[in-house]
Amino acid sequence: MRGGRTALLVVDMLNAYEHADADALAESVRHAVPNIAGLIDRARRTDTPLVWVNDNYGDWNSSSEELARRALAGQATEQCILYSALDGYVRHFDVGVPRDAVAHIHPHLAEAAIEMMERNMRAEVARAEQLRLA
Repeated sequence: MRGGRTALLVVDMLNAYEHADADALAESVRHAVPNIAGLIDRARRTDTPLVWVNDNYGDWNSSSEELARRALAGQATEQCILYSALDGYVRHFDVGVPRDAVAHIHPHLAEAAIEMMERNMRAEVARAEQLRLA
């Protein structure tokens, strides 16, 4: 990765599933969580910095514990992952996306987001176990 250490960003894993697309997201997350856990374990074993990024749903006074009590695991490739990758790219970071450790609400939009990250942001897209962490 460009000029320094790699960090693993775990994006939007707190989700209360209080939205119209909750069932579709929950089903996709069910498949992604074991791969996310594997990446977190690899990061910890290799001393890769681990950064948790989450929307606080406008509650700027809540602690991480309060947010966690109100939420379950979830993330969306076609939304938070795409925008986080773009944020990294425009700041000149190399971006890696673990294809099997991200979830989606709409599969076709998720595929389009993955393609955009790969093409437009030159993101490394690979299976979680193959993604470079160091």
